[in-house]
Amino acid sequence: MRGGEITALLGANGAGKTTTISMLTGLVEPDAGDATIGGLSIRSEMEAIRGALGVCPQDNVLYDLLTAREHLELFTALRSGGGGGRAAVDSLLARASLAAKARKSWSSVAVNGWSLSSSGPRHPAGGARTLFLDEPTSGMDPHSRRAIWALLREVRRGRTVVLTTHFLDEAELLS
Repeated sequence: MRGGEITALLGANGAGKTTTISMLTGLVEPDAGDATIGGLSIRSEMEAIRGALGVCPQDNVLYDLLTAREHLELFTALRSGGGGGRAAVDSLLARASLAAKARKSWSSVAVNGWSLSSSGPRHPAGGARTLFLDEPTSGMDPHSRRAIWALLREVRRGRTVVLTTHFLDEAELLS
């Protein structure tokens, strides 16, 4: 997979898409074999790899009491190991059309007809060089899916983006 490109893992439920991402991000140890990310082995150099990874899990990891800004700040701090992500958070809020809603609780924010608390943007913030997105548009209406596709095309510059999907049109359009 090359930088500046989006690679889609397409398949039905149970095909191994999430398991593959789990192995590549160090959540699950592979039984055999190896892979490299940025020239580093997932078997022996995962700690070094994690500093350049952004992960968008399939499951919703949002908290009703936090605002949109607080969520992005939390995830940016977790990814980077500290602060320094304010510019990245501001940029992401603007690109996702959430700047005006940044101080509202996540559960009360709706964008393009979909609730952030159920299927909101689970985008990794910050300067990750490799992004793994597990079904990032699952449950979204067509308009919202297109907005996310546009955002993904924008953030792929200088990054390797890997996403999973059930939709052939999404895989073809983004790859």
